Amino acid sequence: MADSNELAGALAQMQQQQGPATVNPNMLAQALKMQQARAVPASVMSPGYNDWKAVQDRQERDNVVMSMATAVAPFAGPAVRALKAWEPSVPGALSAQRGAITWHGSPHKFDAFDTSKIGTGEGAQAYGHGIYLAENPGVARYYKDNITMQKSGQVIVDGKPATSEMYDATGGRLRSNDASLQQQIDELQKKAAKEQSRKQPNEELINNLKTWQSNLESYRGKVSTYQPNLYKVDLPDEHIAKMLDWDKPLSQQPQSVRDALAKIDKDFWHPSGGDYDASELGQSIYHRIAASGKTFAEASEKLRQAGVPGIKYLDAGSRGAGTGTRNFVIFDGNTAKILGRN
Repeated sequence: MADSNELAGALAQMQQQQGPATVNPNMLAQALKMQQARAVPASVMSPGYNDWKAVQDRQERDNVVMSMATAVAPFAGPAVRALKAWEPSVPGALSAQRGAITWHGSPHKFDAFDTSKIGTGEGAQAYGHGIYLAENPGVARYYKDNITMQKSGQVIVDGKPATSEMYDATGGRLRSNDASLQQQIDELQKKAAKEQSRKQPNEELINNLKTWQSNLESYRGKVSTYQPNLYKVDLPDEHIAKMLDWDKPLSQQPQSVRDALAKIDKDFWHPSGGDYDASELGQSIYHRIAASGKTFAEASEKLRQAGVPGIKYLDAGSRGAGTGTRNFVIFDGNTAKILGRN
């Protein structure tokens, strides 16, 4: 590990020129890196700043980033050399981040994205089949809260909503946790025993009670309910650069996207094709691919295989102005990495 004298020297300069330093070496190190990464974990804040988690607005967060980076910029020269071999001993170091910070709101709790679960959240998939991410945390938070409200009280079995058949098979007694399941099982046992003790027991009822009990027992360890979560997600810039832009014409799509489309259908998307139209928008291109395969899921898979990792488009709050924060639809769960939850 490198000697930290250069970092100490940088801090001393700050004290001389700006009064008592309000930062520590960890803060300085993170702030210097932040000039390159433009992302701030809680660990870069001074010890007296206890409300970082409350700072959710993107613009306010960016203002904090820039003011801190500006404060240390004059002293960056000697410190940066030391930082190359000196990692701050704090969790969530910026070196783990590869691209843009995005957000994902979900009624589910998980540690990694799984494309087999696509559609179990909001389910609309209006901008293509995939996992949806947002640059604006407010967008993701809205979906987290709105979807959870819609699905409040629903039982989840093995990660998917319980079906009417499951409720029928348990006499309507399916519950969202093992403790509640056990209560229902105990109650069924008592009812069956009571019916069996009658002089003329109803054998059909007893059989039904036992069947429901057996089916409930098979769901132990598999049931849950919706747990709203907001996920902080790292989406690498290299993938964003290769995405199909929903609102731009073919002529303005990234070169990698145009090359991929030409391979999918030369007649439509290669300049030499008979039906080539340079003004065709990304959304029309996606719908055309979906029409040939019958589903959005097939369109996304065809694009993924051709080297297009997803779709990007302006969110509802930015579409009117034609600029601002974007949403992303990724076709492969491994494209992005979850950095944190709630």
